[in-house]
Amino acid sequence: MWSFVIDGSVLEFVLLWSCGLLLLCMLCLLISLLDNDKDSYCIDN
Repeated sequence: MWSFVIDGSVLEFVLLWSCGLLLLCMLCLLISLLDNDKDSYCIDN
């Protein structure tokens, strides 16, 4: 049963999905950091 579920294509799909999710999280974090910097810059001036 498990040998059928854990296939090469399934493993590749999970790996790609997790990598995509990680990239998305990093992108969101970067955008929030840039927004925070912009907000503080606007408040300073």
